[in-house]
Amino acid sequence: MQVKRYILFSLYILLLLFSAHPEEQLTIDFYGIKSDTADAGIIEMTQNLYFSQLKVIDDITVSDFRNKTLPEQPSSGHILFFAEIRETDKKDGSWLCTQYVRTVDKTKDLVISKEYSSYYKILTEAKQSLDNLVAKIRAGTAAKKNAANDDEQAASPQAQQTVSTQSIAGTWLGEKNIDKIIILRGGRGFVIYKNGASMNITVRIADDGIVHIKQAGNSNASFFPELPRKTALENAKNAAPIEWLFTLVDAVTLSGQKKTLVSAPDTKTGVTEGTVPVTWQKL
Repeated sequence: MQVKRYILFSLYILLLLFSAHPEEQLTIDFYGIKSDTADAGIIEMTQNLYFSQLKVIDDITVSDFRNKTLPEQPSSGHILFFAEIRETDKKDGSWLCTQYVRTVDKTKDLVISKEYSSYYKILTEAKQSLDNLVAKIRAGTAAKKNAANDDEQAASPQAQQTVSTQSIAGTWLGEKNIDKIIILRGGRGFVIYKNGASMNITVRIADDGIVHIKQAGNSNASFFPELPRKTALENAKNAAPIEWLFTLVDAVTLSGQKKTLVSAPDTKTGVTEGTVPVTWQKL
């Protein structure tokens, strides 16, 4: 009898461990892909590929809404997803794929664009693209919960404010050309631009409490929306990673400087490395 109780107790503990941090179940309504290619077969193949790749991602329920009219927002508890694929104006065979995610809580909406050297690359990288998209959807949900937890802590008269990647985790707003900034507890995050670009970032807290946020990955002309498009395209490839140096003014305010390319019409390249004052506000 004691052995049986021990086994049952052990199984109970194991169940608790495995269910302690379950992935949130997502319900995605797939509204298909819009494309300016004239080949209907290619569009259908791409849609079938996207739908099948979504279905094999863990903890996701996908509904096929390809023949439904696109609504303004999804039903409660659902996530609306569709994509647009169009050929760029570069005349080099490149294509732009833009993924749209709409939620009932509009602060979690996503618009992610990526340029591909060929339509074939869109197909071969579909799985990676969708895995990244779902990760960002989950991160947005987690960031929202983290922000709520931080607000509760700040409201407590006994809470002591400290600067850490955990204390600043959440969704931030700031800069006229940026839609939102998501900071995760693990020291990473991403910046979503209003032009549809998405930048991965790393977050580090220095010993003096200064918050260092730095672009991770290659530069993109879309990361410099303040510059003329032609100037951004010509200089993005050789641009140093964008950096932000912040001081945490209070629980919901980061204030400091952004290191980036700034317009310099009198120079040969039309740009120079400079700093601009920046303030972010936490949602």
